[in-house]
Amino acid sequence: MRLRNVVPVMVLLVVIAALIARQALAGPPIELPPGFVHLKGGGEGFRARTSDEARLWLRTLTDPSEAPIEFWAEVLEKDLLQRGYERRGGGEVRDGAGAVGRWLEFDANVQGERMHYRIAVWVDGTAVRVVEYGAVGEAYGKHLPAVEKALTTLRR
Repeated sequence: MRLRNVVPVMVLLVVIAALIARQALAGPPIELPPGFVHLKGGGEGFRARTSDEARLWLRTLTDPSEAPIEFWAEVLEKDLLQRGYERRGGGEVRDGAGAVGRWLEFDANVQGERMHYRIAVWVDGTAVRVVEYGAVGEAYGKHLPAVEKALTTLRR
């Protein structure tokens, strides 16, 4: 390979290595609440859970249409209502940068147990960030204050 071909390849490799190192040093996209453990290789997005099976899931979706947050909150609500969830509440939440998001809370009977579920969404241009928290029975209330606090640490 000629020298003039090697230099661009080397520069590209250095840039890729820097991006990987930056990602590794940045840490998780959220400060995990006490008792939650990051499930590496747990599928799409960032997933964590507790020993009593409370679950936290963070995903970032791409929306080229740049629909507003109201659209996404409505889409998420309709989806959960169609799946049999009952809405309990909702409101605003801020992430670690102070961006305003929306949260929605639901309940449903799932396989004979009462499932409690909270979903939060933020929109930043084409990026739609979704954080889901769910647990059965008393585990939901036990972890909810810490999860609410953790949402305020969410990084972009």
